[in-house]
Amino acid sequence: MGNSQSHVNIPLPNYNENEYQKLKTIIGDAQQTNMNEFIPVSTELIKDQLPYFSDRFKLTFFNLAKEEEKLLNLKYKNIKKSKKKALEKSLSSISLNYEIKNEVLSRSTLLKIIENLCKHNEDEDKTKKRFIQLYASTFSNGKSQNNKEEKVNPSTFIKELSNTALTYYISAIPRIKKVEENGVEKEVIKEGPAPKLIEVSERFVNFVIRDINKIANKNDFSKPVTFEDNNEDEDNNKTNEPVSLTWEDLVSNGLNSSIFKLLWDISFTSSFIITNEFKARNLKNYRLTSMTKPRLNPNRSRLLKPEDLFVIDLSIPSFHISEVWSQIYDDSTSGHNWTVFSNCIEDQGSTILVVRDKNNNIFGGFASNEWEHSPKFYGDNRSFLFTLRPEINIYKATDINDHYQYFNDKSQSFPNGLGMGGQFDYFGFFISADFENGHSKGVSTTYNNPSLCGQSDFKIDAIEVWLVKPKERDDRLIDDKKLKQQGTVLDRMEDMTFLEMSGVKMYSKDIKSHPNADDEYWKESEFESNY
Repeated sequence: MGNSQSHVNIPLPNYNENEYQKLKTIIGDAQQTNMNEFIPVSTELIKDQLPYFSDRFKLTFFNLAKEEEKLLNLKYKNIKKSKKKALEKSLSSISLNYEIKNEVLSRSTLLKIIENLCKHNEDEDKTKKRFIQLYASTFSNGKSQNNKEEKVNPSTFIKELSNTALTYYISAIPRIKKVEENGVEKEVIKEGPAPKLIEVSERFVNFVIRDINKIANKNDFSKPVTFEDNNEDEDNNKTNEPVSLTWEDLVSNGLNSSIFKLLWDISFTSSFIITNEFKARNLKNYRLTSMTKPRLNPNRSRLLKPEDLFVIDLSIPSFHISEVWSQIYDDSTSGHNWTVFSNCIEDQGSTILVVRDKNNNIFGGFASNEWEHSPKFYGDNRSFLFTLRPEINIYKATDINDHYQYFNDKSQSFPNGLGMGGQFDYFGFFISADFENGHSKGVSTTYNNPSLCGQSDFKIDAIEVWLVKPKERDDRLIDDKKLKQQGTVLDRMEDMTFLEMSGVKMYSKDIKSHPNADDEYWKESEFESNY
């Protein structure tokens, strides 16, 4: 079979110019004319170009390439004697390595392997599954690089994959800058600082495993909607229940999980073929596939970690996805007050509300429609509820009823506060207008969620609200809320100038407060900082 393969003209993988630019930095820039041509590449050079791959992932990649070379039975006629010996040495060992050694691999094999790991073609699943199998067979027997016993299981694989993916997800996006050089204007790609490796938590790994298990067991683990089955103690006992996954299920069903597949795509494409120029020139499309986090303004959240941001971002309908999320309320800076909170979020657009209670649970909801005062429920089924701590869960709308959003503080007959899902006084998620208390009654028929905080009532400790998609407005109409946000006459130079020309003395002009230093920082900052 090997001899017959040597006569087959195997076409080179199809990489575009941008992808090939990134590949050349990893496996060299030698001119490759066909797959049968042997060009040696040192593993020592490759591993330094994969800074966010774990050592286990690097070694598995090299073992996969070595295995592929044996299967292809590459012909290496007309190779210099030194290169021929190096190739023979590389192909001689049948057993897989347990540590990274400086070996020689074929460039054509690496091109083929990278294509199957990164791109969508008929061989992709086969190669990706083999990657997982090799990882398992190499490390799950307890052997490690330092020859000490080390527990390696599917959770370890998912954690290392997620670490790489989330690191690329939060990295600063390169920007296109126009500069003048010798009188000629040209575009340059200005890169942001390199991110630090993200370490995802066990709760994020469990979230991914549960999604794979749903596929493996061909059922949904979400609790069925029923008013009789409302045992909160039973729900609480299941909150931190350990989840497990076998290697067989990971190989068979992992790539059928949209979450796992996205983590895979981000990790491998960002490592091997996605260039900074592509990111800079295609930011909008890049965001649509959740391949990079939205820019947060202001940049840091007190309540959302990168993995939380990823999960929420992944769940938001693509219709709402935007490049920037603006923080429109934070009780630590805006003031812990219902009136301020209400004014900040009213009539703004699609928002994310995040609450931390006194027991350190973090949960909230995505509201697809803008918040508007009404004694009735409104909204649409793109809204959802979520928990982030102690466990990550997303609760999508069931379409059983249309009680998606509720916002009211001017009634004596109806609840005063903000709610999502359920019924009056029995909301799936509710913040009271006293701004100290809230409740989450399970099970909510609207979102099929149990209590988000592990008990019926909670005490508010912190709240953030992020504007995901601003409300579309008609610029021809006067927007009272927008005028309020523009401040006084002193904040509008054109109005102040007009009044002075009319003879009105602006006594307060010279005592206007100085700008906030933080405002100047965000105005001048070219890149969002990393978490």
